[in-house]
Parts: sequence; structure tokens; C-alpha cells
Amino acid sequence: MQELKIILKNSTAMTSILFLAPPAWGKTHLLLGLFQERSFVWLFISPLRALANEFEEKLKQADFKVVNVRSDLREMTTEFIYITTPESFPELSDCHIKAPIVVVWDEFHLNYLWEDFRPKLMDFFHELSGYEHHLLALSATFSEENLQRWEQEVRLNYDDNYVFNIGNLLLKNHPVQVYYYPEHQRPLLEEMIKLQMKMKKPDEVYLVFVAYREEVNRWLNWGEKHGKNFIGAKGGRVANFIQELSSSQNLDGIITTTVLSHGVNLPQIKKIFITYPVKNLSLWIQMVGRGGRKGENFELYHMDVLEKSFTSRLAAAFGNRFRAVYYEFLEGIGIANQD
Repeated sequence: MQELKIILKNSTAMTSILFLAPPAWGKTHLLLGLFQERSFVWLFISPLRALANEFEEKLKQADFKVVNVRSDLREMTTEFIYITTPESFPELSDCHIKAPIVVVWDEFHLNYLWEDFRPKLMDFFHELSGYEHHLLALSATFSEENLQRWEQEVRLNYDDNYVFNIGNLLLKNHPVQVYYYPEHQRPLLEEMIKLQMKMKKPDEVYLVFVAYREEVNRWLNWGEKHGKNFIGAKGGRVANFIQELSSSQNLDGIITTTVLSHGVNLPQIKKIFITYPVKNLSLWIQMVGRGGRKGENFELYHMDVLEKSFTSRLAAAFGNRFRAVYYEFLEGIGIANQD
């Protein structure tokens, strides 16, 4: 967007920009255009190393020169795009920066969501305030509480502050069918997953979100037993998942915790199953946003325990596509207790 370039090029004081857009809106395309502006030093910060590495490959494919920062950095120039995580970046005071610096911070809402077990994220954000820079923060899901915190913090640390809301807490592409399972019918949802996996077409890939790492292993074992090609993803193992995905053929399903709710490029997903109640709307949007990223149709099977106003919002959005699946339905077609 030209507006972002204009703001950054004409800012004489520290400037913050919060850019909110739905999952799969086209963030990479936006950044590739911004990075053509060589009057700045561009520093891209990712909360996850695997996402940083993946973005590095995209930049190299677009013929950018990239430095993936993992240790000491003595100099930053406009010749390179710098990529890092908050834990990996060295002290800016030790680095000679040869042009105004723009910090692009991906998935900024994770700073708040993960604050309890990743305090370095917010610590690094506060450390930046001691250095001259502009900040472009990216997110698809900023809650009202997060927006209030953001406003308070940037008002203290930046002179000019902007918010671009292209679509916060929204899906770019909606599922063509939504199946809702009441919380007490989780076993029924698992039986439906097994049935769908057995009936799926060879070229379809299904995505299953589970709550715990042990459940990833359980589903992988089930897939092996029934001749299905599953790949699993867990926290701390995303790099391994990406490597396995790149070499996988005839993939049937991806079994994951919330670690794949953000960022990592996945094949086209035909059906998404969320096997537990997700009480955080931001996280739910990210999970469902893994489908339809290229405009393809997909279906959603989930357990909705969010407040009634949100359920009403879904029903209004999906119309007659929003429907419930009950135990009597599966029992009626004889698969309620199927292995």
C-alpha cells in the first residue's frame, strides 16, 4: 500500500503503524513491495524461528539479499533485509546502522498472548523504544483489550501513531459448510474425523487441531494403523514439520496443536477439524483461517463455546451453511462407535 510508504518516508519522528488484515490477505505481497524502498534499513521480527526461516526463503526467491540474524551484528545497511526473532537479536547499541530503521513485527498479537511464557517478546519491544526507529506491527487478530494496551504503549514511546484496519478478527474466506458439535459430544466429533479420513479423496488434505502433544501422537498412530499418511506438528518441532512436509507425497492429514495456527505455509486444506473448545476468538480466527487461503472451498468442524453473541455472528455470516450435527445423526448412519 502506497499510504504506508508515504507515511514512513515523510515521518521525521518515531512512528508506529498497526496494520490489521485477515489471514491470507496478502501480507507477503505487501512486504515485498515495501522492501523495494531502499532508503530504509528493514528489520523483520518473527515470534517463531520457523516462520522467520520460511520468510527468508520467500525473500530470496524474490531476489532480496537477506541476513538471518542469529548472533552478533556489527552493521546494518540498506543492501540487506534483516530477519530475526526477539531472542536472537543482539543489542542495537553494538550495531552501526547506516540509514533510518523500520522494524516490521509479524504476528504482534502473540506478544500479548504469550506474555506469560515468552516474556522476551515484550521485553524486546520495550528495549526498542530506546532507539530511533519506525514500527510496522502486523496482525490479523487484535482483541479490544490488546488494542487498548497497544494504544497506551505506543503513545508513550512513539510520536506519530496510525492504525490501518483492513479487517481485524475477520476471515477473508469463509468455510462453505460449518458443523457445530456441542462440547459434551467431543467423542462424536472424533468418530466423524475417522469416518471422513476413510472416505476422503486421494488429493484432499485435512487439518486436525488437537489440544495436547500426546493427542498428536495418538492420531499419528491411528493413521499408521489405517494406512493414512499423516504428518504431526508440535511446539518446538515446527522446523522438523516443515522439512517433512516439503518431502511428503500423497498427504492425507496434518495433526497439530495450535503451533500451526500461525504463519507456516500449508497445502490447500479441504476440511478443518477443531477437536476441543477454543475460548479465545483470536486463536479461533487464526485456526479457521488456515483454510481457503487461495480462495478454495473448505469445510469446518468445530466445538464452539464462545459467547452467544459470537455464535449469532457466525450464524448471520454463514446463513443456512451454519448447522449443528448431533449424536442422533451419526447414530442413524451407524458410525457412532466405529473405530
